[in-house]
Amino acid sequence: MRRRAVAALALVALATAACAGDATRAARAAGPFPDAACALLTERAALAAFLARLPPPAAETVRERLADGALPAAVVFLGTAPTAGHRVEIRSVRVRPGGTVEIAVHHEAPPPGALVAQVLTYPVAVRPVPAARLPEGLREARCLTPDGRLLARARPGETARPRPLSPPP
Repeated sequence: MRRRAVAALALVALATAACAGDATRAARAAGPFPDAACALLTERAALAAFLARLPPPAAETVRERLADGALPAAVVFLGTAPTAGHRVEIRSVRVRPGGTVEIAVHHEAPPPGALVAQVLTYPVAVRPVPAARLPEGLREARCLTPDGRLLARARPGETARPRPLSPPP
């Protein structure tokens, strides 16, 4: 009987420690995650290469959102998230002088300590971009936070890996 009580107490302590988290784990859980990617896709070959790098559920979401094959398009994959409650959104796509396109990306993560489903999720955002808006001689696409912090940059046809972010406020 005493062993069962000790074992039950140990499980409660383990579960409490797992749910409590610390600042380091909270920062890691905010995203983007290690397999995150963002791209400004202008050609079918670039789209196929991008989809091949994504986990199947994320690739399927991108295919669904580009059902009519609308290219060019900005695509942001936050990465494979360890829990529910993560969301990514493309707030804007701006053309800057010099052949640069800036993609403003907003993401949300569950608050630290929130009770969320422990299930893998694949937050993806897709936004078609009118070809007429793209500059002649497109040189670079940059993924930025809404406050202007650089997440990633890539040349046309490349896929960029976003830098880790601190948890959103």
